[in-house]
Amino acid sequence: MASASELRLAQLPAAVRNYLAELVLRVDAVLENSVVGVFLLGSAALGDYAHGESDLM
Repeated sequence: MASASELRLAQLPAAVRNYLAELVLRVDAVLENSVVGVFLLGSAALGDYAHGESDLM
């Protein structure tokens, strides 16, 4: 069963999910594969992301 966080992430537009995935990959590369976790905060994390209004991307 998917967690509430996973469900909210799945509701984001594909472009946003791809952006976040690429961001995590790049941060992990810079930190030499030592990233243990990443936290998404704000409207996207709360399920209130609004394209063009939220300050993501």
